[in-house]
Amino acid sequence: MTQSNKVLAKEEESIHDIELRETIQASTCKSEEFNDFIQWVFFFNRGEIQENLRAEQDKMIRYSHLVANQVILYNANAMTKTLRDLKKDGLSVTPEVLKGLSPYRTEHINLLGDYTIDTSKRTGIGCSAKFWSDSAQSGAFYTNLGQT
Repeated sequence: MTQSNKVLAKEEESIHDIELRETIQASTCKSEEFNDFIQWVFFFNRGEIQENLRAEQDKMIRYSHLVANQVILYNANAMTKTLRDLKKDGLSVTPEVLKGLSPYRTEHINLLGDYTIDTSKRTGIGCSAKFWSDSAQSGAFYTNLGQT
């Protein structure tokens, strides 16, 4: 039997193995859910990397994965605390409930943050051009109130 025939025989065997197909389907769904989550996190420029240098592209990908992993960690921690509180309150958490949980939830996260501009402050009068240049680069025009 040739190598290609062996591969075909293995593929045909796996088609009939329902448990294997379910495992592959579940893994595929998890991968797609993670990819969708990465796209949500990396919303800048519609998720398109605008760099031509491979090193810069790699950096953008790694940074978006870093941010995504931080959000996943935050979500997992929040879910863990909530589940502990439910158990303390005497509610049972069944495996069926746990299957419905995902660390890829995004509804409670505001990617842009909440910013206010204090219009009561007088700015720019008597300030040097260097101040405005430095402020623009650091984003000091806005007061970040934190993300929700």
